[in-house]
Amino acid sequence: MASSYQGGNGAAANDRYTRVVPLSANNSQGGLTSAYDDYYRVLDTDLFFVQAVLADGSTAW
Repeated sequence: MASSYQGGNGAAANDRYTRVVPLSANNSQGGLTSAYDDYYRVLDTDLFFVQAVLADGSTAW
């Protein structure tokens, strides 16, 4: 995620890619991520893992 130290410009060039998303989707996801961090008290330097789950319930990796 771009809001993390290892996401966005913090990620290695060969370990990231960008896609255009609608502004409303980007804003919505940013709000959800912020609310999650607040609710679970994820602090700025806390370590965490993200696992993508596809629509069929399988994981992306």
